[in-house]
Amino acid sequence: MIRIVNKIDTWQQFDEFTTFNRKSRRSSLRNVIHHFLLMVVMTAALTPLTSVSSTVMNSIALQWSFDDGRNGWGQSTSLEMGVEVDAGSGRLRGVVLDSGDPKLAFIDSPELNVYIDADERDFLVFRMIYLGQCDLAMVSLERSPSNPTVWPNADPQKLNDPIQIPFQLHTDASGQDKIYAIPVWKHVTGIIRRVRFHPCISRSSVTGQSFSIDWVAFAKAPVVTKVRGCIDKYFDNGKIPDTSDNIRTAHLNCTEAEHWTNGFHHSSAAVCSTMNLPRASTYNCMRDGGQMITISGKHFGTADAVITIDGVDCLDVVHVTPEVELTCRLPPVASRWLENPVYPSVVRVQNGRLLQLYDDAPLLSYAAPVSAHSKPLISNVAAHAFDVNWKAPDDVWVSMTITGYRVAWKHCTDDSFSPNHATVVGNVTSTTLIELASSTSYQVKVTPLTEDQWRYSNEWKDIDLYGHRKQLPNAVIGFDSDVSSCMQTLSQDFIFPHFSAKLLTNLSALPEAITQRTIPTLGPTGEVGDQGHFGLFLNGNTHLQNCNASTSCCDGYNTIAPSNTNATVAECSHVCLESDSNYLNESNHTFLPTNTKTAVVSLKAQVYIFNKSTLIQPAFAPPISAPCGMALRLTASQSFLTGAAWYPRQMNVREGFTTTFSFEATNPSAICRIMHNVHTNCQSRGGDGFAFVIQNDVQQELAMGSGGMSLGYGGLKDALAIEFDTWFNPELLDVYENHISVHVSGVGGTLLPNHTHSLGATSNLPDLAKDVHNVRIVYKPNLDENMLFDEAFTTSTLAGYFFSSGAWRSGIGLLAIYVDDMDSPVLTVPLRIEKTLELFHGRAWVGFTGATGANAWQTLDILSWSFESLRHNIVTTKPLTI
Repeated sequence: MIRIVNKIDTWQQFDEFTTFNRKSRRSSLRNVIHHFLLMVVMTAALTPLTSVSSTVMNSIALQWSFDDGRNGWGQSTSLEMGVEVDAGSGRLRGVVLDSGDPKLAFIDSPELNVYIDADERDFLVFRMIYLGQCDLAMVSLERSPSNPTVWPNADPQKLNDPIQIPFQLHTDASGQDKIYAIPVWKHVTGIIRRVRFHPCISRSSVTGQSFSIDWVAFAKAPVVTKVRGCIDKYFDNGKIPDTSDNIRTAHLNCTEAEHWTNGFHHSSAAVCSTMNLPRASTYNCMRDGGQMITISGKHFGTADAVITIDGVDCLDVVHVTPEVELTCRLPPVASRWLENPVYPSVVRVQNGRLLQLYDDAPLLSYAAPVSAHSKPLISNVAAHAFDVNWKAPDDVWVSMTITGYRVAWKHCTDDSFSPNHATVVGNVTSTTLIELASSTSYQVKVTPLTEDQWRYSNEWKDIDLYGHRKQLPNAVIGFDSDVSSCMQTLSQDFIFPHFSAKLLTNLSALPEAITQRTIPTLGPTGEVGDQGHFGLFLNGNTHLQNCNASTSCCDGYNTIAPSNTNATVAECSHVCLESDSNYLNESNHTFLPTNTKTAVVSLKAQVYIFNKSTLIQPAFAPPISAPCGMALRLTASQSFLTGAAWYPRQMNVREGFTTTFSFEATNPSAICRIMHNVHTNCQSRGGDGFAFVIQNDVQQELAMGSGGMSLGYGGLKDALAIEFDTWFNPELLDVYENHISVHVSGVGGTLLPNHTHSLGATSNLPDLAKDVHNVRIVYKPNLDENMLFDEAFTTSTLAGYFFSSGAWRSGIGLLAIYVDDMDSPVLTVPLRIEKTLELFHGRAWVGFTGATGANAWQTLDILSWSFESLRHNIVTTKPLTI
């Protein structure tokens, strides 16, 4: 009986067709298909089968079993065939006759009309037991004659234009059935009219040869056209090209999802969609497996398909669409693959009921290590940090596999890189390395990482201010870039050893400074260019010593030359002239002079490169009569003066800083509160004092607050002031007279001098109004618990507010102030600055303010000033859940 089978699940597993379940099988088959196949069976016994179209997707196109006899097989006589054939118990049995030549023995199929198409991968499959000493058999396929309606009248023993396909016989003593799969599609295309089976072609004289055939079928092997699930490539041609042309001809349906951390730092990820093109492959699959992949094609069967990747079983196989689409969970790579990685991997799809029918498709690649594109460049150098820049690969297919980079650094004198000196960033092309030593030369290298974008879909894109994050599990480490050129960090971010006309200017813009700088880049936090010396912005009554409304000065002025002669200015390099121009201070609504370049009106302190032959002194400016400096004068010894000086570049304070300066308060006013005795009850006490200020006020470098008891900082927004107060104001809850206090505004708040806004204060100090004093202020963002037991540590009710409001729950650091004794602080207070002020990506303006009052005044001079951003990694603790 010949059967046309449209659904493979009509039949049991072929390997289960044994004599032990023959009876139940016959009953099952008859019950399921009796009515449907009755007419087909009867017709097939008499006439050729209709052709099987190449578009049929079923795995089993045609099948014979022998439950009801020979079903058209072996219809010639025993003498003609050289084989004695009979059918029984559902099997076709044959014995090769001794009288003939075993090589000529054969059994023919019934007359057929089977269409063979190479794209369909047709097989002739049969299950048979062979007993004998032959090791080689053969099938012959008779092709249709040129005129298909005329069957040749030649001897039926002779085949028309046969195709002969030898195959190896399997013999063993157990007598078990073996399945033979003959790939007829490799040998012939077109219509097949007859199949001839030759039991033995390797021996001419052998006795005792017999065979027993369980079933025969024309079946179609799986054909894989698409493998998808990782990063997919699509192709519009009939065959996927080899690796050399793969990238050139592949299509993608991906868009770049861009993200800008801080508004400056660019990172990206690809978002891909499917396409309807006929072919597809996938790559960058994770080596530890777990991804769901989809396999499309035809002839997969309706159940029990087996999928392997390089011989390792794919898990959780599902027939999404019978015959044409499967899904499975990708297995981890094979251990032998790790020893010798090969790209691409072979995806094998086996018909679950005919495992001999399979397709091997090299359409999947596990993640491969990526080479760094080029040597990284160092830029934006500071004392304890610099930026590292590199390029992503130009090839978009390679670029999409990269999820991050490992950036390593070493001293130029070191032979190799240490694993401890490396950080991981996300899919960015620049980062900032921090916690570097000052005045030290470094080199860096960059290594691409390929991590699991699917399992860690959020984690691989979760980066901090600088693009940093943790390396994800099982990352594929790429190939290192070339090592960068050596670059030395600065000794300090900026320093004013003294103050002069030249030092008010931007020395970093001079040609000799430019040649020593790195090429400026836009850093992750918006910084551009190296740190260095950018001058000072002076507001209000603050001025360079000897550069004011009554005196002009120059650097190099000759004080011993005769006055009113050119000899006094012959050696001058820079001249400082002050105008009477003003700007509107938004805090106290007064018009005050400034030299900032953002002021609407002309500059206050104008500094020129001195050239005695071309310098024309403005009419408003007094003559040059003194050397400039050496002090920055916050206020002169007069009443109602307010001034401010700002470094013209926002500095990083979030990650800690240290600043040192020296100051002197002179020429104090004299005041007698109660005149009992002129010699004993009248004291000389100046006021009001000055402050070192960190601020991000809306006025930026024009910022200046209220004067008098507010010391020039009162009213500033998002500010912190460390005040050096020399005058007692009980209405502000001042510590008596001579004290230091740390005042904060809170995020978005206004900074006020009242001590309810103080984190801590101390009067355990030398007299600030006498002598020159040296000050060091250190902020470290991470808590040193030992400092909590130092006698200088203090805190206030305001600190409790920051804790209770949650602002400091993620951790605190310490702010310490040293006066004269650089080993022991006079005041230490808790602080987490980025949770206390609104910083600009960790940065703020730094400088000084000062003021005099109505009844008390003094000259306040800053004699020197330096600043370093410490750039510590900030340790964040998990908030307690209550």
